Amino acid sequence: MSSNLTPAANLSVQNMRRLNFENNYFDLIFGVVSMQHTYLPGHVDTYNEIYRCLKDGGRFFQCHLGSNSISFKEGKGNAIDRLTIDNISNPDVPLSNNGLTCFLTLKDTEEILKSVGFKNINI
Repeated sequence: MSSNLTPAANLSVQNMRRLNFENNYFDLIFGVVSMQHTYLPGHVDTYNEIYRCLKDGGRFFQCHLGSNSISFKEGKGNAIDRLTIDNISNPDVPLSNNGLTCFLTLKDTEEILKSVGFKNINI
C-alpha cells in the first residue's frame, strides 16, 4: 500500500514574546534552543504567550541550555542578568560567539512556568 500524502505546514516568523495567534490555538508548542536567546525577563513574557496560545490540555516541549553548561561557567561573556551573558566569547567552549544567551536553572524554569499557570511540569 502506498500513500501520496504530502505533509503541509504553515510557517511564520514572529516575536515569541508577542505571538500573533488566538488564545487556545495550539495543541502542542515546542521550542528548540530558541528561547535561550532572550534575557531572563523575556522568558516570563514568552512563557506567558505560550501558555495563552495553548489549548486546555495542550503540551509544551522545550530544549534549553542550563546553568550547569560549560558555556555558562566558562563562556567569559558579560552578565546581562544573573543567568544571561551577552555573548559566549570563549572560543574553547560550545556555542562560541552565539550572541546573547540565557542559561536557566531547573528551579528558575519551574518557578517561571508555574507562575504563568503551567501544571504537570517535567524538567
